[in-house]
Amino acid sequence: MRRVTLALVVAVAVAGCDLPRAPTAPSAPTADVPSREGVVAYARRYVELAWVGGPEHVFHGVDCSGLVSRSWRLPRKVSTRELAAMSVKLADARDLLPGDVLNKSNGHVLLFVTFTDATRTRARVIEAGAWDGRAWRVVESEYALEALAATPSKRREMTR
Repeated sequence: MRRVTLALVVAVAVAGCDLPRAPTAPSAPTADVPSREGVVAYARRYVELAWVGGPEHVFHGVDCSGLVSRSWRLPRKVSTRELAAMSVKLADARDLLPGDVLNKSNGHVLLFVTFTDATRTRARVIEAGAWDGRAWRVVESEYALEALAATPSKRREMTR
């Protein structure tokens, strides 16, 4: 009886919650490969979205690779290792374009937005996995590229 009562209380509480919904994707030139602007616009809809419990309890699959998977409009969430396999490495990080990624395979991935300096050594990125002391968040950040030690890559089908 206690379990039934608890289940009913939880169901009523959840039904009354206003849970955040996944962002609506911006339009893209094709259903499979979004424009670079579309990738960044989609990712920006997640900025400040928070989830509790760490990456293993991520709301809507929005951990770092989940954010890139959604922004690239992949048919499913893929890992950083899978992203590396389906991407083309860029010869130089200064060749990054909006919508490309900085990937530490089997670690963390960041979505490139733009360079913030004339020498193209600092980048603005969107990433999931920033802890603010209360919850994990998707944030827009700025980093020195050399500090990231990540592989600059682009989605194989994305045009330059």
